[in-house]
Amino acid sequence: MRLCSVVAMVWISVTMATATAQTPPPDSEKSGFAFKRLLDLGSAASNSADRYEVMRATGYVDGIGDLLGAMGVVCYPEGVYLGQVREVVKKFLADHPERLHEPMPRLTLKALTDAFPCNNQQSN
Repeated sequence: MRLCSVVAMVWISVTMATATAQTPPPDSEKSGFAFKRLLDLGSAASNSADRYEVMRATGYVDGIGDLLGAMGVVCYPEGVYLGQVREVVKKFLADHPERLHEPMPRLTLKALTDAFPCNNQQSN
């Protein structure tokens, strides 16, 4: 399990370093700007193209959340469901507009590690 955590942290570090070196413009689909817009749009998406993009964004957050949990990078309390994970990321993006230009992998990691740290896990 420790090896998985180390591998996850190395992968995330490399991903963040690569994303930092090639930071996309604010309107890029890989930035916090675009993801915030799509996560906020949610079920209000009125056409199939928007609905597809919303599903991609929520699927991305769900997948990263699952990966980080499975690798022990974040520790979800019992009963946390994917919708809550999405809401945590949405709230982080809303609370930190100064960071929306950053790559989404970095923002997702920060949001989830802040909300669900492994070192302060409570029993209830």
